[in-house]
Amino acid sequence: METHRRGSDGRRFFSTQFKQEQIARAARQELALSELARELAVQPSVVRRWQHLIAKGGSAAVASNQEVVPIGELMAAQQRIQELERALGKKTMEVEILQAARDEVRKKTPLLRRVKEVTGRKMAPICRTLGISRACAYRESVGRPSRYARAEDRVVSAQIRTVIRMRASYGARRVRELVNDAFETRYNLKLIQRVMLINGWTLPRSARRRTGRAHRGLIWRAVSNERWSSDVFEVACWNGEIVQVGFALDCHDR
Repeated sequence: METHRRGSDGRRFFSTQFKQEQIARAARQELALSELARELAVQPSVVRRWQHLIAKGGSAAVASNQEVVPIGELMAAQQRIQELERALGKKTMEVEILQAARDEVRKKTPLLRRVKEVTGRKMAPICRTLGISRACAYRESVGRPSRYARAEDRVVSAQIRTVIRMRASYGARRVRELVNDAFETRYNLKLIQRVMLINGWTLPRSARRRTGRAHRGLIWRAVSNERWSSDVFEVACWNGEIVQVGFALDCHDR
């Protein structure tokens, strides 16, 4: 009886020739597959697998103990692998570009140039990945004006001028309400603010003066002539005259 090599776990290893000979006996109907399995002291599924591999791929399949794939399927699988590798390389490039652009400036032209400098990639894939036109990459960086102007700004300026002519201290919110009421318009606050800033009609913001004394919310003073409060206001009369009132109070007397 033929002696078979055994592994470290005690399992027997049958040679390719031996497997072909045993399946040939079953093919000649010398004995059934179940009888062959009992004779070799193996499971019937093992013998059936030998028969399946020999029918599919001959000695090569039996030697490798695996199914043999047709050459057409192998070429299709290799082509698919190449496509996946290209897609993976493209995604890797996109991730690299996005990581470089994550912490950079938001202006398009400097962003594209900075990403190209960091990654070393071509400009076309960078623009496709970031969704930016390639024209931005070759455009000269020019500064934008601080305030933009529109054609209808002249009409808005004239309307605002008629309102602030009587009271130049009106703010943008009050001017917007008066202009919309007088001319039946629907201007928003941003438009009024922009036109007033362009024409210099806004009041300058008063700088906070510091006297060195901490103001803790207590106005009253224990000694006279230490702190004074003053204010000015106007009263419009029915005859069209305007009365201006100014006062000053000693915070000790309040």
